[in-house]
Amino acid sequence: MRKFSNVIVITLCIAMVFLLSSCSMFKKNTEKKEMQIKNAYLPSESNVDVVEFELYFGSPDLKSTKAETRSVKRDELLGAVLLNEFIKGPAIKSSLKPLLPEDTKVLSFSIRDGVGYINFSGDILNKIDVTEEQEKSIVEGIVKTMCQLSEIKKVQLMFDNEKKDTLSGSVDISGPLSPSNFK
Repeated sequence: MRKFSNVIVITLCIAMVFLLSSCSMFKKNTEKKEMQIKNAYLPSESNVDVVEFELYFGSPDLKSTKAETRSVKRDELLGAVLLNEFIKGPAIKSSLKPLLPEDTKVLSFSIRDGVGYINFSGDILNKIDVTEEQEKSIVEGIVKTMCQLSEIKKVQLMFDNEKKDTLSGSVDISGPLSPSNFK
């Protein structure tokens, strides 16, 4: 019986050592990730219009990496996130339906003079075969989603860097659109 209790005590001690050492490793990994996240922190102050990130690319000989600082406008960063979430579609448990195919590609997004320019890959035009009402819903959904950003008053849809007259034959998208176009 004494041997059995000694085995249990030794087993518990070994388990505690492994448990404590793994907690220490977890803490180090967490601290490292927090430091990385801090470097890419998006300040919440409303007066910060530009966020700077460091991107790491290969050195000329590709034997190491070197940092290059990039500045991204806050609203363009948020706009890209909004756009990706819009394409992803509604929550799984939602009864709502996505408006764009999930493989929709955005080539670029920028904001100039109050207009959000969304440049989609042109292959989306071949994938959208919708009714007039559905086309209106697609365009309205994009415009209303993007115009939530304070910098965007209107949205211009483009495909492979070109303006189109319509998405699928019904709704005029030749110029910038605002939410008031859909009342």
